[in-house]
Amino acid sequence: MKLKLYLSIISVFMFIGSQVSAQDAPGVVRSFACSVNDGYAMADVVEFARNIDWDEEATPNGLFFREALAVAGDFHNNWDFVISGFFADFPEMVEKINAQRNREGGRSGASLFGDMITCGPRSRIESVTLANPGDIFEDTEATALASTVCELNGASIADAVARATAQGQQINAYSAVDVRFFGGNTTQQGSQVGMRFVFPNGAGFGESMEVIRTGGPNQPADGITCAGASLWVSHRIYSGN
Repeated sequence: MKLKLYLSIISVFMFIGSQVSAQDAPGVVRSFACSVNDGYAMADVVEFARNIDWDEEATPNGLFFREALAVAGDFHNNWDFVISGFFADFPEMVEKINAQRNREGGRSGASLFGDMITCGPRSRIESVTLANPGDIFEDTEATALASTVCELNGASIADAVARATAQGQQINAYSAVDVRFFGGNTTQQGSQVGMRFVFPNGAGFGESMEVIRTGGPNQPADGITCAGASLWVSHRIYSGN
């Protein structure tokens, strides 16, 4: 049984690696859902988190809170936001998670932060492939982010990256394709991806939505089908060197 599991995981890695070799080396994102506890507001949570003295040895390269604004599905009925930590690669993720787990006990800014929020026990880990490298967080620490889940229907990861690139360029947004490795809902391996579109700022989001409303996004004949999109406010909490 263990051998079958290991072979299954390796096959996923090989599939993904063969599809994105033409792109920059993908990063890794680890995310989990949270809610704001009674007596606090999202603004309180964001402000407190930004003022924490984050330890670079145990903190992701980038830490973002994705606040639900108009989210598809049942997420908004159960949670308020998603914490997403970005790492350069899997070895760095392992190194920093180990540093977190090996920290001494006691109360600190980060542990006090846990009094303000409640997070679910389940996380998901995804590989991130850059599609369109647009400008984000222009003169702001919070910006609009749109996301969707897409079924490949036999298309490749490279096809998904090509679509996210074209659409990101059309709407002037940073875009990336996320491929789930661990956690989340059970899906057939290699059958589904997530697409994220991050806008420079609120004004840029409004202008891009008018492009879509009046002309519609390009829909290439790649066979990929995407679910209804979700809208978030992405708060930048921490960004390492």
